[in-house]
Amino acid sequence: MGERWKWLLGRSENEAPAPAASLVDRHVMLLPAQGLAYLRVPKAANSSIRTRLAASYNLPMPEGIVPNKDRFWAEQDPSLVRSMTLAEFQALPERPRIWAFSFVRHPAMRLYSCWNNKLVENGGSLSRAFVAMGVERGMDFHAFAECVAAHEDADCDLHVRSQVSVLVHDGIVVPDFVGKVETTQRDWAHVRYESRMRFGADIGALPSKNMRLEVGLKPADVMSAATHKVIRERYAEDYARFYPRS
Repeated sequence: MGERWKWLLGRSENEAPAPAASLVDRHVMLLPAQGLAYLRVPKAANSSIRTRLAASYNLPMPEGIVPNKDRFWAEQDPSLVRSMTLAEFQALPERPRIWAFSFVRHPAMRLYSCWNNKLVENGGSLSRAFVAMGVERGMDFHAFAECVAAHEDADCDLHVRSQVSVLVHDGIVVPDFVGKVETTQRDWAHVRYESRMRFGADIGALPSKNMRLEVGLKPADVMSAATHKVIRERYAEDYARFYPRS
């Protein structure tokens, strides 16, 4: 087995495979041939970005699985895609030569988007993680925010975990570039520029049909000051890292 394939598979030829991490903890989608990695943050243009990456790099489409699902990435051939944890990604020998990016979103608006999508617009069953948290249909937004605030990230559905928990490892922000949903047009243009300069190909425009940006809305437009205070306290590290002026 060549050295390149040893790296792609993440272990030496004689080493037993380590137990696979849970999909919920595999935040990194690595495209090894391109030297490109995307760290997914749910409710921060994640569906649009993963749809764009799958189309740009012609990834096989397993029947019944769409690119915004973690299984889509986990079941790809490892020569095309590797989904991995932050620790696994940072430990790669090739990490210095990989360009990693992600997008974040204002914590209050991200949580509001999640509540609106999961509890208002969609009538399907809630995830097991939400049920275990005590989330119930019919909850108003303040009750939802208080419920989330009562739980640590490890006990939360991925959609309401802090963005720091997805992007920071050993005190370091892992992505080389962190764009913001609020400035998607400008920041995605930078991702396209990097892809042209580094890989010689334009990654392309983001699809807009899945993007839930609530353009122009601010926390004061959709929630009370009391609710915003609950959110600020729950996501204090997100505000400090990514939205210090909010």
